Amino acid sequence: MVDRWIISNVLLWIHVHYQKFIGLRNQGRLFALIRVSRKMGLRNGELTKSNTEKLLGEARVSRRVYNLDMVDRFVLGTVGQPGERAFYIQVRKAGQNFTFALEKAQAQALTERFAEILKDARATQGGLVRDADPLESPIESEFALGVMAITWQFDTQLIRFEGQAMSGDESEDIFEEIVSDTTDGAPAIVRLTLTPIQVRSFVARSVSVIKAGRQPCMFCGGPINIDGHICPRAN
Repeated sequence: MVDRWIISNVLLWIHVHYQKFIGLRNQGRLFALIRVSRKMGLRNGELTKSNTEKLLGEARVSRRVYNLDMVDRFVLGTVGQPGERAFYIQVRKAGQNFTFALEKAQAQALTERFAEILKDARATQGGLVRDADPLESPIESEFALGVMAITWQFDTQLIRFEGQAMSGDESEDIFEEIVSDTTDGAPAIVRLTLTPIQVRSFVARSVSVIKAGRQPCMFCGGPINIDGHICPRAN
């Protein structure tokens, strides 16, 4: 199934596919791939590198790898006023924050796929943590997320999240698949291991965050700006 949106002149393709794998080491995995490619650049400007090298992965080929297993916080948040909000995923591990930029459509698709994979894995029931705190400062994005993948690991009952940058640090080539660490010019990637409670909490918070934007017009469905709205259906 392919869903398409045109949002802020950015064309996104979100492709999601589920399948089970039987392997030598794993009894099975429920896998969802969210593939995103863009024809326009980000509006958030140039991104900065983190100085927390000790939490980066061991891969030293040509990509930055953020291996952040069992994180302490995993939330979606925004910066800016409705209609001009920038969306970020923020992760905290060992007292250090890592922030990753993404578009609203990506955030919404990721939230929906998390909810679906929890349902398919029968992990929708149980507790969650209510986290209404804002993103922690400074908010400096490590990179902008492109392709994302989530995997339910049946053997550990945990969820694996991978988020790959749109392009490599030294190349403008767009990668529409998650590539291996040995791929020449591979983009930066973040890998997280999450508990069902963390994912349920992420979904609950993200639904509220996404809905907190501009309210739709009851007549045309278009977003209502703070300074007003010209409805094409108005007489």
